[in-house]
Amino acid sequence: MSHLTRRATPLVAMIVGSASLALAAAPAGAKTTTPAHAKTTTLHFFQKQTSQVVIGPGGKAIAPPSATNPPVVGEEFISTDDDYVGNHTHHAKTATASDHLVCTLTTVTGQATCDGEIAIGGSMLLAENVPLDLTKLPIVPLNGGTGIYKHAHGTASTVTVGTTNNSDFTVKFTT
Repeated sequence: MSHLTRRATPLVAMIVGSASLALAAAPAGAKTTTPAHAKTTTLHFFQKQTSQVVIGPGGKAIAPPSATNPPVVGEEFISTDDDYVGNHTHHAKTATASDHLVCTLTTVTGQATCDGEIAIGGSMLLAENVPLDLTKLPIVPLNGGTGIYKHAHGTASTVTVGTTNNSDFTVKFTT
């Protein structure tokens, strides 16, 4: 049970889970390679959490799981973030992205099904109906997109900064 209560920090870091960029192309500093048929892009952000909530199976906000308030199947963990090009030590002053992740607990041991969006300009990278283990710092698979990211596939991952709910956020995808 204690491993479930420790999942809050990795969960918050991922609730990414996932970002909305106000750019029509990859931001400065993005690394790209261009194979004959695909283009791989890696984006680096400092992710600042803007909201986090736990919704109980009854649809109302509840306290996060703890030793005295164990998680139950059906709880939703929802988070949003603003994303700044760079990392926690050196990043843009203005957010150029935001992300949103919703995970629904499918077992009391931390398994969940998640949906996330990373919006970039007028386009989005998507993680739709992906299984995750919330007791670990997961790598969220990206399995689609809209606009210039239509048919994109890749991953989104975070590394928590200290004891904050903020993270260094890496998004790698192929279009």
